Amino acid sequence: MGSLTTPRPRLSGEPLGIALRIGSTLAFAAMTACIKALGDAVPLGQVVFFRSAVALLPLVLFLWWTGDFPRGLATRRPFGHIARCLMGAAAMFTSFATLRYLPLAEATLLSYLAPVVLALLGWGCWAKGLVQGGWAASGWGWRGRRPSACPPSRAGFRRARLWGGRWALPPRC
Repeated sequence: MGSLTTPRPRLSGEPLGIALRIGSTLAFAAMTACIKALGDAVPLGQVVFFRSAVALLPLVLFLWWTGDFPRGLATRRPFGHIARCLMGAAAMFTSFATLRYLPLAEATLLSYLAPVVLALLGWGCWAKGLVQGGWAASGWGWRGRRPSACPPSRAGFRRARLWGGRWALPPRC
């Protein structure tokens, strides 16, 4: 074992990337299942706080594994980090609230709006050009998700679904 400040050789390659992506997918699926299983038994704020607190351990272990601990925690832009933390907490809260109010399949379907909205945000906020056909792809992506994001009014529509759909949009829009 190296010391905490000695950089380790960087691992690279497709097998590592594939393993990390599969591990990430499994971790997110397990987290989603746990949040859905909790239902209304635990207050949403407590779930968000606990998830944030538990996330510190893998962060420190990853920084140690890559040889970036403790200097990987330093920043020259503390206010940028505070803003990013606030946006991340808002996104996590709304995402977890979506899982609480919507069936898992609908919450997952709404999450597929993220790439469409990010492309439009990149164009509108940061003057990033859309590739040829980008407008059409964004339009078709939004149109395909619209029935689940903005369901038609109908008698007997459950109030929880309506609130779940409203919570799903902020982190993606």
